[in-house]
Order: sequence, then structure tokens, then C-alpha cells
Amino acid sequence: MDCREFHIHINDFLDNKIDDEKTLEEFVEHANSCETCKDDLEIYYAVASGLDSEAKGTQYDYDFEGKLNTIIDDYKEDFDINYKVRFFSKTLFFIAEFSLVVSCVLIVLNYLRMLF
Repeated sequence: MDCREFHIHINDFLDNKIDDEKTLEEFVEHANSCETCKDDLEIYYAVASGLDSEAKGTQYDYDFEGKLNTIIDDYKEDFDINYKVRFFSKTLFFIAEFSLVVSCVLIVLNYLRMLF
């Protein structure tokens, strides 16, 4: 994801409206790798948090950077867990397929041995 595309998705990210997991992952990766875009995201987050707190009439926490980093870290952790689950599922599926093929071969060999 480039900086232009990152800026297009900032509001959707803040509103939790990025539905495509790949786009969300690229957004988070870009936020971690591009200091300029991360600074812009922090500004947008601070403004959005301030406006939201003002609208609700609540006191808001000024640690915008810390809260935003926590959100990004949570997404990264979710991506890591999803990757591990997908890897485990694919591995388990491969083992099941392999076992099925071996079983079929053994059944055919046993059948052929009975014929001859």
C-alpha cells in the first residue's frame, strides 16, 4: 500500500469499516513502516477521539499515540493468530488428503493381491 492509498483508508480505519482483511493488514503494515503516514493517522485519531468525546460530553484521554499503538498492535496480533490458524488448517487438510490417498492405494493393492 502506498501513502496515497493509506490516506484514502484512514477514515474507514478509524470507523472500523475496512472489511477486506488484506487491505486492513496492508494498512496496518504501512502505518508501522511509514512514519509520516503514522503521524497523519495519529492526528486524525486525536481529532476523531476529541470530537467523539466532546459529542458524548465525556472527558477524554490525551494519550492518543498510546491508544492508537494499542489498536494497531491488537490488529497485528489478530493477523498473526489468523495466519497460524490458516497454516494449521492447511497442514491438517494436507495430512488428511495424504492419508486418504495412501488408504485408497492400500485398498487397491489389497484387492489386487486377492485377485491374483
